[in-house]
Amino acid sequence: AKLDGELGGVESLEAQNHLAACADCRTRAEAIAVEAERVRGALSSLEPLPSEAPGEARTAFARFRAEHAEPPAQAPSLAGRLFARRLRPVWGAVAALAAVAVFLSFAPARGWGQKILAMLRVQKIAVVTMTRVDRLAG
Repeated sequence: AKLDGELGGVESLEAQNHLAACADCRTRAEAIAVEAERVRGALSSLEPLPSEAPGEARTAFARFRAEHAEPPAQAPSLAGRLFARRLRPVWGAVAALAAVAVFLSFAPARGWGQKILAMLRVQKIAVVTMTRVDRLAG
């Protein structure tokens, strides 16, 4: 705190008096001062050049946004909206229905379809009487 100038007037005077009286603390304080100066010199070489340092934070942020701005998004076209990813299953179903309709419009396929429907029609009804088992036991 003494090296950084963070001590008040009274505390700084007490630290000076103690360092004058205690050789051990004075030696340690001098070693710390030498090390602090070495670190300060090393850190000063990392400072940006005056041409690299931005003058103001807003200016630097505006320059950053201009360099890294994304191009404005364009509105999708009509075809892009019709064939969007979320509508692909719908278009697949429409294509399948259209294929079935085209297939069944030909005479051989129509005859085949009629045969299948004829197999599924009910030709004969049989009436079966049912009795409850508990009536028979009684």
